[in-house]
Amino acid sequence: MIAILKRILLLLETYFEEQRVEQRLMKEASTRDNWLDCHTAKMMLRKGDRTLFNYVQAGKLISKKVGGANFYLESSVLDILNRPNSL
Repeated sequence: MIAILKRILLLLETYFEEQRVEQRLMKEASTRDNWLDCHTAKMMLRKGDRTLFNYVQAGKLISKKVGGANFYLESSVLDILNRPNSL
């Protein structure tokens, strides 16, 4: 039983460390990159709201919500455009 709890603790620590790294990367990216509004991102990718949401959920697109509006990191939109077979 103790071995199982130790394993769970190790997995949780690993998960939270990955989350901290991801948050740090997003903060670094947000300070040096531009944010696009939802309409601009949709026009660039030629996709709809639901597809953008799916990209965010899959980790392909970085977004943030400010005052009820979604904004997308310009570099992540450009990465999707530049990747072959990503659309």
